[in-house]
Amino acid sequence: MKLKRFLGIIFLSLFGIIYFTACSGKKVNLQPSSEPAGAQTTDGEISFAAVKPLFNQYCVQCHMSSGMPDLSDYEKAKSVSTKIKNFVSSGFMPQQGSEEAQAISDEERSKIISWVNAGAPLEAVQAAPEGSAGMSAAIELPPLLNTINQCMNCHGNNGVSSSENNPNLAGQDELYLKKQLLHFKDGRRKNQTMNGIAKDLSNAEIDMLASFFGSLQPNDPEQALEETYVKIYESKNMPQGTMSCVGCHANPTFKGQPLKTITDDNGAPIPVPAISGQKSSYIVSQFQNYYNGDRKIAIMQQIAIQHPFVNKETGELNVDEIQPIADFFSELPIINVND
Repeated sequence: MKLKRFLGIIFLSLFGIIYFTACSGKKVNLQPSSEPAGAQTTDGEISFAAVKPLFNQYCVQCHMSSGMPDLSDYEKAKSVSTKIKNFVSSGFMPQQGSEEAQAISDEERSKIISWVNAGAPLEAVQAAPEGSAGMSAAIELPPLLNTINQCMNCHGNNGVSSSENNPNLAGQDELYLKKQLLHFKDGRRKNQTMNGIAKDLSNAEIDMLASFFGSLQPNDPEQALEETYVKIYESKNMPQGTMSCVGCHANPTFKGQPLKTITDDNGAPIPVPAISGQKSSYIVSQFQNYYNGDRKIAIMQQIAIQHPFVNKETGELNVDEIQPIADFFSELPIINVND
């Protein structure tokens, strides 16, 4: 679970000054950095030592004050190097409008991109020449500040909603988030607000939004895993039927396994969402949507019409059977399933 745990560091850094208070009032040294000996041993060579001062200068202080991992750590920086390149080249990193964004030079951006293009090496290697195909390969990502702000109005600044009617997005499976946005975009999933937001999103924007919210980590990972294990396997008051849900929606998150994948009504794969820490009323409402046919995923529709969730005599949905299960999951800590 180590490899992707630090994705949130990149995305959160983009919006730290705008949305998060952790960095407010912090004074960041924006004086030109001095590279250590051996940063670039000769002309045309690049190494982590060449870009580490840039990460220290423009990223690390805000990241660390926000409780996020240190980008000056080589392994962590290397694991997200492709995303670093995309954001630096597109102007997303450092965060738009910040002092750091105004201070970083084109040459410094080019150095970071060159390091990534060279394979994010620790030791000095030959860098790609200026103007080469490698140097121009960075993705031009569309600006999404307004859209992300719009998302956060309902889903919370850290991806954890304060409203019972809006789901948490933090740490949710990236592919699941992507698929849901695509379904909102083409109308397969109905929600007036989300249909309106998603209809004009490009595929690149949808990828970016899914990656951003999927990278957020609202809880300490190890503590959340331990707490989840205790609550699921040592709970003596678990509602009947809960373990059937755990097997798909929560169990894999602390066994180091990926969430299961099912197919939608068109046969396309959809990852099963994590629902640990999800809003109880939202879980119930989505179960009702499956029962009513407003959401069309065969396996969930089949579950929603089965006893004890449906009254055998009336055929009506028995919310009293669903509510305890929803409450149980809502009390679990949110775990980033993309780690």
